[in-house]
Amino acid sequence: MAPHQRVAWHGYLVIAVGLMPAVRGWQCDRQAQAEFTVLIALLHEHGGLWGADGPRLLAIARRAQTMFGTGDLAGSALLLGALARRLFALSRPAPTAVSGRSEGDGAGA
Repeated sequence: MAPHQRVAWHGYLVIAVGLMPAVRGWQCDRQAQAEFTVLIALLHEHGGLWGADGPRLLAIARRAQTMFGTGDLAGSALLLGALARRLFALSRPAPTAVSGRSEGDGAGA
């Protein structure tokens, strides 16, 4: 697993295992804020691994933390869900361009 994939996977796990249960009210606010701190530090430190996605992911995490802090648990959970899906996608190997067709199979004719 490449470094950018490993870091993305770690971020995904922080959300899935730590933040989502906290945002859903299954943990105390202090625990949730600690999880947000871990996620934001990870995105801040390693965001450059994902090009333009890095600053976007960091902004989404910060907004989710603000929403959590103001009591908007549904909004925070929505943003965290989107963030988790993107981090999961970034943790996966890049797809290869395998079409499975040969030049003489008549496709596209």
